Amino acid sequence: MPIWHEQLYARRLSPFSRLLFTPISIQRYGHDNFTDLEVLAAFAVLVLRVSGADLVAPQSVLPNPAARAQFLELAARYGAHPVLEPGPASPVSKIGGPATYQPAASRERVSPTERIPYTTQ
Repeated sequence: MPIWHEQLYARRLSPFSRLLFTPISIQRYGHDNFTDLEVLAAFAVLVLRVSGADLVAPQSVLPNPAARAQFLELAARYGAHPVLEPGPASPVSKIGGPATYQPAASRERVSPTERIPYTTQ
């Protein structure tokens, strides 16, 4: 939506709702012209704002390493620190399917390069 619509919408919110309002601006022409990584980053921010937990999803939802890095950077810009776990996705964990999450306080923050590689038994 045009940026000025976002501003009109924000003015109509109650004071409490304004606290939860998180505008995420994408500088690109076109109505709803978002990439997969931008939609997933917005979802990670939503999960954090609603549940207080960071999104945990398989890396396979964004197979391109550059897209993964952009996703993590964009989500971090809005306060979310999602975790992309190595390993295959379950049949329902692709974009558009349900994802899992765990409270940020219950897990140690490590960079993706420091994680233990996923292995199958």
